[in-house]
Amino acid sequence: MQIEAAAAIDQMSNKEISYDEYCKKVLMNKYVLSHISRHVITEFKGMSIKEVLTCLEPDTKEGVKQSEKIDGMNTEDITGKDGLVRYDVLCGLGLPNHEGKVDMFMNIEAQGKDNMGYPLLKRSIYYGSRLLVRQKNTPNGFQKTNYEDLKKVYSIWICMKHSKKKSGVMNRYSLHEEHLGTAYAFPKKHYDLMNIVMIYPPKEVEDIHDGTFMTLLYILFTSGMDSTRKKEILTKSYGIPMTKELGKELEDMCNLSQYIKEEGILQGRKEGRKQGRRQGRREGRKEGLVEGRKEGIEKGRKEGILVGVKKGKADEKMDIAKKMKAEGFDNALIEKLTGILLH
Repeated sequence: MQIEAAAAIDQMSNKEISYDEYCKKVLMNKYVLSHISRHVITEFKGMSIKEVLTCLEPDTKEGVKQSEKIDGMNTEDITGKDGLVRYDVLCGLGLPNHEGKVDMFMNIEAQGKDNMGYPLLKRSIYYGSRLLVRQKNTPNGFQKTNYEDLKKVYSIWICMKHSKKKSGVMNRYSLHEEHLGTAYAFPKKHYDLMNIVMIYPPKEVEDIHDGTFMTLLYILFTSGMDSTRKKEILTKSYGIPMTKELGKELEDMCNLSQYIKEEGILQGRKEGRKQGRRQGRREGRKEGLVEGRKEGIEKGRKEGILVGVKKGKADEKMDIAKKMKAEGFDNALIEKLTGILLH
């Protein structure tokens, strides 16, 4: 497993592909994309996978339609002076019975981790806004001031690594009409132009075969199960044809995920040992100081007693010598008996 994962790592390094990149490849599979679309795209609610498939990239050529992957749009967005944005997956969507016409745009972002040092939700809103702006003067957008041709956009963010409290969360953010004065309802299609969907696949599920959307995301991105089992469940429970290409991409994802996990464990052990040694030294120094203080106090106490006793005896001899002197004893005798030198 590690040899295969190492090879995947080498391949990733050579082609500048990360784990997120493998996720993007899987997300471009039409069947995977259709499952996501029918649960997220409001206009596809209640549609079958087969029906959704016909709405993906309605403007593509017949030969491309037969491919298992979407062709995708240009993912590099340079709009005015706002700088470059690179989307992970971007494609056009059509409405049922609007064959050959793009009615909406869908962007999907495979996010490796949630904690990026900034609110991920704000970034997703920025992406959604850019998807609206980039439509001006483009073939599938609107020309000049023909804003009536501005199309609705969906920006869908799937975050694989996140805190447990976000497990299974799927939130939608969209524009709504609110009447602050005299009530007047504008056509919804005039303002319902941007949907942001944040998805955090569950870290565990009760029934791996329940066929639900959240379990699908769990199997694909957070389960950690081997590729053989993944492919089996995806085929049986979700009707996703397991082509050679999709199967290879799932294997690469699993191998790389396992390698990262094992490397993380090893790194964690190393860091744990280092931290343990640092903590041990700190605690050792602290305990040494405490013990040293105790020993110092005890030794000082004993030495103090000895000094006190010696001083007490010396004072006592001096008192005796003074009294003998007062009684008229000879100096030589006083010095001999007390050890006190009088001259």
